[in-house]
Amino acid sequence: MKSEEVKKAVEFNSATSKMFVKFKKKDNTIREMVFTTSKKLIPEEKLPKGDVVISSPKKVAARVFDLEAQDWRSFRYDSVIDIKITELLTC
Repeated sequence: MKSEEVKKAVEFNSATSKMFVKFKKKDNTIREMVFTTSKKLIPEEKLPKGDVVISSPKKVAARVFDLEAQDWRSFRYDSVIDIKITELLTC
């Protein structure tokens, strides 16, 4: 997948949905993760102090909340093999 497409998918959808991503880590292992940036799904003690910042400063990686690990993780846009919405959240 193209990095720009992945970046747009994360930025436009992760605050209103649960998403699935499959990506290759730096050590070449494949990782799968269900994530969000929705404040509704992130425990209060894990919420960032300010706004949720999805992209890294150089805009090459996404910072997201791993719903299984219950902690913040990141992945590089150019490492993504597959990404999709798994559940849309209601208001």
